[in-house]
Amino acid sequence: MRPARQHSWSSSAKHWTSSRKPPWPRWRSTCGPSAAWLPTLRASECWAFVRAYQDRVLAASQMLDDLAAVSEAFLRSAALLPLLGLVLAAGNILNEGTELGQAGGFELWSLGLLDAVRDDDEGDDVRHLLFEVFFRFFGEQAAQLCEELRPCLCNVARRRVEGPDGGAAVRKAVRVSLEDCEQHVASLEEELPATDHRNGY
Repeated sequence: MRPARQHSWSSSAKHWTSSRKPPWPRWRSTCGPSAAWLPTLRASECWAFVRAYQDRVLAASQMLDDLAAVSEAFLRSAALLPLLGLVLAAGNILNEGTELGQAGGFELWSLGLLDAVRDDDEGDDVRHLLFEVFFRFFGEQAAQLCEELRPCLCNVARRRVEGPDGGAAVRKAVRVSLEDCEQHVASLEEELPATDHRNGY
């Protein structure tokens, strides 16, 4: 004689507590939170992470390539030397009568000081004068310089805006900088080991 099936119903939530398999539909066991879903879920998350991470790595690689192209442009430029020579000559003239007036060269960081020398009437700094002289009297080298430094010029976004005095002005912004690239790469390096530790791999 077959023993009677043992089951009971709780009065609060009426949960099935039979010793046999529960009577709910099969989709419950396949779509519910079961251990069988874990490998599939992890595989899906892993694939999504790999695709997103790969896109970010490609973006970082492109940033590095762009910065490398800018560096190579300056290192290989032949027309840059006449412009730097003009800057040196202007510096010696401005420092005439001092110990700095007979310099045979200058450090690159000193180029950032050129904007401090301004025309009282026009308000332009000495950089405008230097490039005006360079393009007027060294036209061939100036055209060559623009071509050689194309990667650098393309890395700067320019937008025409209204100036403080109501006239036209140009607002510039660097598209890719070394600081941005370092931050992007550091973020990738931090995220990968954190993900490995979180998933227990």
